[in-house]
Amino acid sequence: MYRSKFAPTGEAPVRALNVAFSVVVEADASEKEILDLIHRTDRVAEIPNSLRLGTEVKLATAQAIRSGKSVGR
Repeated sequence: MYRSKFAPTGEAPVRALNVAFSVVVEADASEKEILDLIHRTDRVAEIPNSLRLGTEVKLATAQAIRSGKSVGR
């Protein structure tokens, strides 16, 4: 059995601080559509939202690249 001790008994557990992430999405859509998708996904994504229960998590940068390729059309 392996055990890890992250905080002395009775103290708050160690938490992540200042979590930020960047996203680059290339898609056959307008820049506005891609950025809307990125921001909607950020609001509902499970991992960032789980972390947000104990710390601030922010989308630092979002880059939308219109590919001009037809995808699934």
